[in-house]
Amino acid sequence: LEWTVDSPPGHGNFAVTPTVYHGPYEYSLPGHARDFVMQNEPPAPDSGSGHPSRRPVHAG
Repeated sequence: LEWTVDSPPGHGNFAVTPTVYHGPYEYSLPGHARDFVMQNEPPAPDSGSGHPSRRPVHAG
């Protein structure tokens, strides 16, 4: 999530509370075009949640 904020960061928390779909270390995942997946990037519609027990979490 830190990659989604301005630099230097402003005072306080996020202006809009983000929804988190992944853990902070989603690297080298098979089937992904990029080498990483951002925490606030929803899973592809055909991929399910990526893990049976994972559901989006509203951070805050």
